[in-house]
Amino acid sequence: MKHWIVMFRPETYEAAQEHGLMGALYRMRRRFSAIEEGDKFVAYISRKRILDAHGEVTGDAFHEVSNTPEGWGFYTERAPIRFDQTGAGVDARELLWGLTVASEGIKTTPTNLIFCKGGFMEIPEDDYVWLRDVLAGKTPATPVRDG
Repeated sequence: MKHWIVMFRPETYEAAQEHGLMGALYRMRRRFSAIEEGDKFVAYISRKRILDAHGEVTGDAFHEVSNTPEGWGFYTERAPIRFDQTGAGVDARELLWGLTVASEGIKTTPTNLIFCKGGFMEIPEDDYVWLRDVLAGKTPATPVRDG
C-alpha cells in the first residue's frame, strides 16, 4: 500500500466526490499507473490551498477517453476512489512544509512540487498519518520529527 497527496482543482473536486474518481493528464500515465487499489490519499485543493479530505483508491488506474465527468476530457488517466472524510478545509500554505520531502531540502514549494509531479505525489506513511490526524483535529499542524 502506498500513500499519496492528490491535487484537485476546485472545479473538478465536487465531480471527483460525486463520481468517485481522480484523474491525471495522459502525459502522466506511467507515473499514474503506480496508483493501485488499497492505496490511501489526502486531497489537496489547489487555488484554495487547503487539505480537505482523505480516502482510499478502490480500483487500479485505467485509461478513459471521455468528457465524463463534465470537464474531465483532459484527465484521461483515472482511478476509482472513495472519500472517507471531506470538509476539513485545513489551510495547507504552511502545513505542507512539514512533509518529509520539504525537510530533505527541496528547491521549490511543496505545492509546486506536487503540481510538477502531475498533481499526485507519493508520501511516506508517517506523513500520511500526520496529515490524517491534522484533518481530524487530533494533532497540531506542525509535525514532530525524530532526529
